Amino acid sequence: MKSGISILLLSCLLFPFQAQGLTIPPLSDGATLSLLTTAPGDEVYSLFGHSAIRIKDDKQGIDATFNWGTFDFSDDSFFTNFALGRLDYILSASSMRHYVRSYSALQRQTYEIVLQLSPAQLESVRTLLNTNLQPQNLRYRYDYYRDNCATRIRDLFVNALGSDLILPTQIHLPQLSYRQWTDRYALAVSPWADVGIDLALGVQTDHVNSYYEAMFLPDNLEHVLRKCMVKNRNGKVVPFVKQRNLITEGYVRAPVAWYTRPVPLLCVLLIGVVWLTYRDYRRAKISRWIDVFVFGIPGLLGLFLTFLWFGTSHEFAAWNFNLLWAWPTHTLFIAIAKRPNVSKLYHLATISILSGIVIFWLLLPQRLPDAALPISIMILCRSLLRLMPEKQRRIKPVLTV
Repeated sequence: MKSGISILLLSCLLFPFQAQGLTIPPLSDGATLSLLTTAPGDEVYSLFGHSAIRIKDDKQGIDATFNWGTFDFSDDSFFTNFALGRLDYILSASSMRHYVRSYSALQRQTYEIVLQLSPAQLESVRTLLNTNLQPQNLRYRYDYYRDNCATRIRDLFVNALGSDLILPTQIHLPQLSYRQWTDRYALAVSPWADVGIDLALGVQTDHVNSYYEAMFLPDNLEHVLRKCMVKNRNGKVVPFVKQRNLITEGYVRAPVAWYTRPVPLLCVLLIGVVWLTYRDYRRAKISRWIDVFVFGIPGLLGLFLTFLWFGTSHEFAAWNFNLLWAWPTHTLFIAIAKRPNVSKLYHLATISILSGIVIFWLLLPQRLPDAALPISIMILCRSLLRLMPEKQRRIKPVLTV
């Protein structure tokens, strides 16, 4: 759901080498393991933040970070795989110094939580991380909600520590769906990107998350781990997190002006389309260019959503209710308009379905983006005009194109 080229450029900046062939040696007493959580950035690819693991062993001169958020741009099929949802992400490594320098330059806040692990527990994490560093395990098929840089770290801790890690039975996280979590982050940075994401994702995205599932977000991962407990070497239950440190300073993001958001602008456009439709009615004339715009753009969007559903591996793009108003057949509008009988049935179906969608907007199993409502009303207005009796419009059917 993010800009592939931009992701790549940032990845190359922050993580200069893959971890292939790298093995973490046995760690000394006093070595520490931390979770790094970097705040969201201003670009689409950084809307949700980033997670990484830090291993520090002063006795051996080790201070390295590991993350599952990079991929191989040299792959000849990079762009094809990205578009089709078949892009493999890679476990990469970087020095802590490079990590800090890079995110400081981007002015993105990073926090570190140092984990309270016994030597045996730290060894378990090191062993499993080394297993992930094997060439056959470096790559994984990325899923933006179920398998990403944050969920990989969550699973690493859960699998390495087993029953020693005690997850909280209750936690104060809002019970939100994947879509609602996405909105929280995307709206604060780029409302237009949020609309694009909402349009592309289907009904599965409205599944309400457990707190475990909500750990796909780096902030939520840190929040939950700070509430976890762990058994120490003596069997005593202690907090999983020993301390929290600020690593890089961030900046305060200015709020997005309301008048630049999609819904206000589309409402202004809706007013214009309603006025032009009323003018057409009074003049007994249909402005073809308006219909090409009102039907053509949703039609092209419908083709794209259909491709995402049936032509790619983006599982969350399936069963997309936005196709109830963004019909791919709208791209055939000009051909349909030249056939009066077909056109009448087509616009009658359009009015019937869109009226139902507008009336039951809040009851649909998928929460449609607010920006889709004014667009749907535009289509509804133009279809109503097209269904007016020919005598009333005083034009011949062939001239309705």
